[in-house]
Amino acid sequence: MKTKPFIRLYRSPRGFYFYDVNKDTIVGVDESIYSYLSEESTYDELSEEDKDYIEQLKEKGYLSDHHVSVIKHEQTDKVEEILSDHCEQLILQVTQSCNLVCSYCPYANKTDNTLQRNHENKHMTWEVAKQAIDFFAEHSKSFQSPTISFYGGEPLIVFDMLKKCVKYCEELFLGKDISFFMTTNATLMTDEIIDFLAEHRFHLLFSIDGPASIHDINRKRSDGTGSFASAFSAFKKTYERYGKDAAEYVRINMVISPVNDIDESFSLFDDKFFRNNNVVVSSSLADDEYLANKLTYSAEFEAEYNYYYFLSFLNEMKLVEGIKLPPFFKYKMMVFKREYLQFKRGINSLPDVTTPGGPCVSGHSKFFVNVKGDIFPCERVSEISECMKIGNIYEGFDYDMVRKHLNVSQLTADKCKNCYAMLHCSMCQGHSDDNGKFTAEKRLSYCKSSRNVFDSKIKNCILLKETKTKYTWRP
Repeated sequence: MKTKPFIRLYRSPRGFYFYDVNKDTIVGVDESIYSYLSEESTYDELSEEDKDYIEQLKEKGYLSDHHVSVIKHEQTDKVEEILSDHCEQLILQVTQSCNLVCSYCPYANKTDNTLQRNHENKHMTWEVAKQAIDFFAEHSKSFQSPTISFYGGEPLIVFDMLKKCVKYCEELFLGKDISFFMTTNATLMTDEIIDFLAEHRFHLLFSIDGPASIHDINRKRSDGTGSFASAFSAFKKTYERYGKDAAEYVRINMVISPVNDIDESFSLFDDKFFRNNNVVVSSSLADDEYLANKLTYSAEFEAEYNYYYFLSFLNEMKLVEGIKLPPFFKYKMMVFKREYLQFKRGINSLPDVTTPGGPCVSGHSKFFVNVKGDIFPCERVSEISECMKIGNIYEGFDYDMVRKHLNVSQLTADKCKNCYAMLHCSMCQGHSDDNGKFTAEKRLSYCKSSRNVFDSKIKNCILLKETKTKYTWRP
């Protein structure tokens, strides 16, 4: 090959493929063409039919050697315009206090403020809350469906403050389709609280990690006792209180820790409540980014977790009847199918100027305000990091910092330009945060895992394709 195409090769037991970066799509080829693209054979060794097919691909823009010339986010010069009145969601940290001490929580596992803040008895004052809401109202004027989310700690510790915020928001955003969200451990729920949340149509995310045998290991009260009984009882009562709209408004998030048995965690869904109700459940693996003691995922744990993915595919293919799956694996299969369609559509061409996927316009889709009034791009970043702070509710957004967030991949521009996974990079600005400063070394430390995520997406798409048809995937 005179020039090397910007592609990534994949093979399965049934076929041969390449991912074309410039077209952002997957192409199925014969083994002979795969051998040529992998430089195991020469062009002259191809059949005339294969040569014709390669030329057809090139005429359509495939197998190009084109790479991005400049790493720059397309919204860089529009930051002020976007954040002036297009903001969509405000997340209020109404308290830094919590009544639980969860095993994987970065706030509960004290790091002496070296990685993340600790749980502290600090609450947002009404003055700060009002100022934050006013700030959000000013910066969301062009958005018709603003969202206010309440975050902690445990937000229900300051329920009176929460109620005051809701009343003020409903008056301030009169005429708009305002929504309220809250994540809660549910242990402080009372009938009064449930009635209030239902009346104001809160979208609720309950943190429940499994049955009592699992949940009570991970999510303990400060006195060491478990919290499952009160949390699950409150969840069921709330779900029933919402009536026919419950599936839309009341959900569960399950954090899966590698120290727990997966099958035992999923036994939660054997409860008849889940059999009788269509409860939406999301899941995530415990995150140790801000933990001093890192989590270890054994080969056995990964094999068991991946087995459920295997069962999900069997269920999707309808090859085996009666497969029991945790609810959120059905959601993951929906995600796989969306990615499948995305890669099938592809793009016309790779632009000359762009940036790897990952960083959002900090503050646009959401921004997080802590108890002091400092602004961060979201609730998942470190609150003690200077490079994560994008302003405050008194002085406004720090637009220069927002632009740095958008273009953090410029730190690793040469690597990014040549990365086959650049369009689907999963690294946000937080992955470059190295103790309060953005560094190339920190960002590069996540590259392998990001590429692995992308490779898994491609392989899932290939598997979905091969289960749907016997024909080759060609453009």
